[in-house]
This record gives sequence, structure tokens and C-alpha cells, in this order.
Amino acid sequence: MEIINGPWDNRLWTLVNETQKTIKIISPFIKMETCKTLIQNKPTSTRLQLITSLNISSVCFGSLDLPALDLILKNKGKIKNYPKVHAKVYIFDEDTAIVTSSNLTPGGLKYNFEYGILIQEEKYVQKIIYDFNEAFYSDACSNVTSRDLDFLAKLSQKIVRPSLHFNGFSDSQPEIEISYQILTEVLSGWKKEVFQKLNEIDKSTIQLKDLLQFVPEFHKLYPNNHYIEAKIRQTLQF
Repeated sequence: MEIINGPWDNRLWTLVNETQKTIKIISPFIKMETCKTLIQNKPTSTRLQLITSLNISSVCFGSLDLPALDLILKNKGKIKNYPKVHAKVYIFDEDTAIVTSSNLTPGGLKYNFEYGILIQEEKYVQKIIYDFNEAFYSDACSNVTSRDLDFLAKLSQKIVRPSLHFNGFSDSQPEIEISYQILTEVLSGWKKEVFQKLNEIDKSTIQLKDLLQFVPEFHKLYPNNHYIEAKIRQTLQF
């Protein structure tokens, strides 16, 4: 076990370059600069799996670069959206893991005061890998596609940008409220239909069964879709 603090970007790129099979990363914030370096250092045949949070506030304040995620997808990486994620974890093959406070950003790797631990003890590394896979393949995570990134890009353009901007060094940011009008302008297809039905439910807490009452209406809209309930669940994950 080894303490990782101070600037550790060079150490990260060395580990990335030495990984032969799979790199697994959890990071809510990701910047294009670090993502480019990650892709440049990653061997072509090495798989990349990422868990992040597609939070519109993160996009608007500049802490999450959508082009960086698109770069990962274009390099055959797999990305999952986990809205409640706050952990920062880096796993290299089956033998090394880093649990840290550092996001995949210049601030996290070079400028902030961050602190973490590099672990190579097999039982702990295997437990971290198990926990990563549990999250990555769980119903709490949804696949991120280029269409999702396009949607978020359009949505962020509709929002009046706050005067406070992310400087790459801070992990804190206020939430952004989005009007019903903006969402209906940007959403389309299933996302728009489900969102509108959610707004018809006059409850402070909405359960899945409340939305399933609209299944007959969805059948009329999409008569050739024989998996309406599954599609509603999938749409709610976004």
C-alpha cells in the first residue's frame, strides 16, 4: 500500500501505459485535456470502462466535458451514467487500484491538494474490482451513447449560463434548475413522452407504478413496440 498525494499525473500515465487488458475508472468530473492524455497513453488493445455522472450542472459549469466523453466512445470505451456517484477510483488490470479524492481533471491530477492510496494487495484489489463491476452492470447505471451527449449539449446551450464558472480546481458547484419549457424544446421521442407523463402525475413522490398507468397510451404512440414497460424503465435511467 502506498500513499498518493501531490501531483501524480505522470504516475497515472505510466500505469495507464502499462495496463494490458482493462482500465476501470470512476470519476464524476472529466476534462478534455486529461482525457486526451489518457487515450494517448492507453495501449490500443486495452479496454476502457468509465463510470461518471451526467449532471447538467457539471456540464454547464465546465467540470464535465462532453467532448471528452465522446472521445472515449470513439476509442471504443464504455461509459455508464451513475447519477449518485462521488467516488474517484482507478483500476489497472487485476493487480493495481487507486482510491483517491482526484477527479480525472488537471486540478485533480496536478494542482489541487488531493490524497489517495495505491493498493496492490490482491484481496483488496479484487474487492474494489468486484464493487466496480457491481455498479457498472447494475440497474442504477445506464449506458451513455453519443445521442445522450448530443442531447446534453443541446440542453446546456438552452440554459442561461451562471456567472460562476468552474476553474478546474473545485469539486463544488450549485445545482441548476431547468424549466419545463426548455426540457420540452430539447427532449424528443421516448424521453419527451415519459417526461410529459411524469408531469401529469400530481404527487410529490412518484413511483414506477404511477407511470405504468400510462402504458395503454404508450401502446397507441408506439404500436410496434412490444416491450413498453421495459422501455419506460430504460428511459427513466437517463
